Amino acid sequence: MRQIGVIVPVFNEELSIHSFFSEFLIFKKSLQEKGYEAVVLFVDDGSKDLTPKILKDLSEQNLCCKSIVLSRNFGKEA
Repeated sequence: MRQIGVIVPVFNEELSIHSFFSEFLIFKKSLQEKGYEAVVLFVDDGSKDLTPKILKDLSEQNLCCKSIVLSRNFGKEA
């Protein structure tokens, strides 16, 4: 099976991660029907809200979800 990885940068996105991930699961299912396996990698750029906890929970409950949480906000141009 061919694989597709989706990399998603996040910063203080606690209100939108669950919605995005639900849409990703629909996308993943449609790709499976075409012979692809999809995974999502969230890269948290030092969020100060509940984003890191939400990502940890999603990663523990879903094999197709991985996350990296940076220690502080590095910004896009650091």
